[in-house]
Amino acid sequence: MAYALQTRTDRAIAALNLAPSAITTATGPTGGITQFPPHINRGGDMPGDPFTPMLRTYTGDNVRLRLHAGGHEEEHNVTLHGVKWLHSGSGFGNSSNSGWKSSQMVGISEQMGFNAPVTTISSSASDTGDYLYSMDASLEGYWNGMWGIMRNYGSQRNDLFALPNNPKPVIARNTVAFDGICPRFTTNANGVGTRPTVQRNFEVVVALANDILGNPLNLTIGDAAGQGQHVGAPLNPAGGTLVYNKRAVTIPQATVTDPEDGVTFTIGGQAGPLHDPTAIMYVRKADLDPVTGKLKAGVPIEPLMLRAGAGDCINVTLENRLPTAMPDLPNYAVMAGTVKRDRNSAQGSTTFNNNLIRPSSHVGMHAQLLAYDITKSDGFNVGLNPVQTVAPRAGTSGAWPTRSYQYYAGHLEREGKPVSQLGRSVDNINTTPIEFGSLNLTSADMIKQPQKGLAGAMAIMPLGATWTEDTRSRANATVSVTGQTAYRDFMLVMQKSLNMRWSNGRPVENLAAEGNGVPADPQDNSGMAINYRSEPLWYRFGMAPDAPFGHADGHGFADVPNAHMAYSNALVGGDPQTPVLYAKPGQPFRTHLTVPGGGSRGTTFQLDGHVWPMHPFQAEKSDTGGYPMGPSGVGSVRFAYNPMSLYIGAQESLLPAAHFSLMFPSAGGANAIQGDYLFRDYAGFGNVSGLWGILRVTNDPEPAAAP
Repeated sequence: MAYALQTRTDRAIAALNLAPSAITTATGPTGGITQFPPHINRGGDMPGDPFTPMLRTYTGDNVRLRLHAGGHEEEHNVTLHGVKWLHSGSGFGNSSNSGWKSSQMVGISEQMGFNAPVTTISSSASDTGDYLYSMDASLEGYWNGMWGIMRNYGSQRNDLFALPNNPKPVIARNTVAFDGICPRFTTNANGVGTRPTVQRNFEVVVALANDILGNPLNLTIGDAAGQGQHVGAPLNPAGGTLVYNKRAVTIPQATVTDPEDGVTFTIGGQAGPLHDPTAIMYVRKADLDPVTGKLKAGVPIEPLMLRAGAGDCINVTLENRLPTAMPDLPNYAVMAGTVKRDRNSAQGSTTFNNNLIRPSSHVGMHAQLLAYDITKSDGFNVGLNPVQTVAPRAGTSGAWPTRSYQYYAGHLEREGKPVSQLGRSVDNINTTPIEFGSLNLTSADMIKQPQKGLAGAMAIMPLGATWTEDTRSRANATVSVTGQTAYRDFMLVMQKSLNMRWSNGRPVENLAAEGNGVPADPQDNSGMAINYRSEPLWYRFGMAPDAPFGHADGHGFADVPNAHMAYSNALVGGDPQTPVLYAKPGQPFRTHLTVPGGGSRGTTFQLDGHVWPMHPFQAEKSDTGGYPMGPSGVGSVRFAYNPMSLYIGAQESLLPAAHFSLMFPSAGGANAIQGDYLFRDYAGFGNVSGLWGILRVTNDPEPAAAP
């Protein structure tokens, strides 16, 4: 699956190996001829390219992308690799204090547009770079074909007109001042480029939870129920598992009648803890024992969460420790039946389902917002770009395969004074450090690897900041900036469509969104978590996840007698398994919200007792009151007071690829009131499925270890 987006000509269906513009007829499965109209890609498409519209540019062009959403059931989160834009720049292409985005939601009958430069610094010999776009970054969006390519050229072509302000493709690169994508010197707070760029180096390993974790709760590893019907390799029954909720809750079995349709069926009869032995994880290499390969004692078990500073050069070495044949277990997750498996079987036409798709053993890592060479550090295998994933090790011995990615935490922009060099137009690049806030780290296989928890996040801190991560959880840190009050920094990685299992190894059922039985849509695959922790309300009440929503002989959601106790510690005898964030009364804090992958069921984040600015950013050139000066220079270079921002109490549109950073001036509100403040997905499905936790505002010290 990590090669699904690659332009290639070895596909089993011969027509898919042609250039889209070359296809006029195709032989159908019954021998008939299907006539196709001329393809929208009249030039530039290559054999094996996707059949979706191709966007084409020259290096140095400005690109204005306009997106329109018609009628559909779910929200769509749009993303474009290697390009960023200002959040509220739709009308005029620029809104200097609205924050940088690499993804944005488009709802029914809405339009969105942005203006962004394509400044390719490419090492590709062909000067061609392919940028992935997706109109729906969820797993079903990719599965259903809502993606395509923006192909950028560095050389003149006779089938693409040049823009008047860029008559010759500009190879915008002042190589003396750069080391790869990174400038050798970073501008300081006064705008002077005299400080050597900070090199922030990370070594990251991709491994199975079954290989690096333990199993202290003695949970069943493997297909104990003998369900079969999946294509994964077997797990190590003596290996470990990723635990999402360690409480041993028993769900009583019950036979109920759904009052809406009168159908009688049996639910329940299972017990926790909730876990996934098939999980895949990004982990810091230093956290693994060099002898056993296991996660060291005391290391928090959570998604990969990294921090870097504005203007840093970020170097990530990714190491693949996955087996060639990836393990998997059957579950109740579904995929849209769009891909035919057998058109002529005895059972009729069949399609591929979720249990017939094996997770890829090839791994990559894609980082949003940051500047990088699209042909080397995109982390995906896209179009004609060189392969950027790491293959599994051949055999059982020798070094683990690796590859390196390089990013710059800042903005690259042409100086606008091109000169001719060896017959080509060359321009200098100016660099500006950007305090981006949060961004997603996503896997190259966008269908199965996110279901297994392979995801992470990064937060870009202020220029010159220092920080100390908590030992209890690296999701929490204290950040110090010269001349400013230190603040608490929280990272919340939300994941959806996870493959959780009961203690006996059987898969956890989905919510009964479509009534009794397997859901009809992928967005109803309801395993959800924050930072590898889940606290489903049905689990807290001892109910079956697939219980009817209404009354059902005392076992439906409407039959819960004490729903008002849902978030109380008294209900379960302690804190929730999901994150409990600690801050002192009146202490400033930031919360980074990311959704690296999963289904398209939307989330609206709410934090009780607090409001925050929707756009807490200032442009490079702002006056003492925080207003952008005209011209304001580079937009949204730092988090700060923005007098033009409205204040909100809930953030909508948390979908796959979404990233938001919220800035709060005072924990406990303006009056710094101590207590526990609920944060949650305000939407029903996420709330019931465990997407909630607590902000604890207290002067008491934070516990040294997680519960």
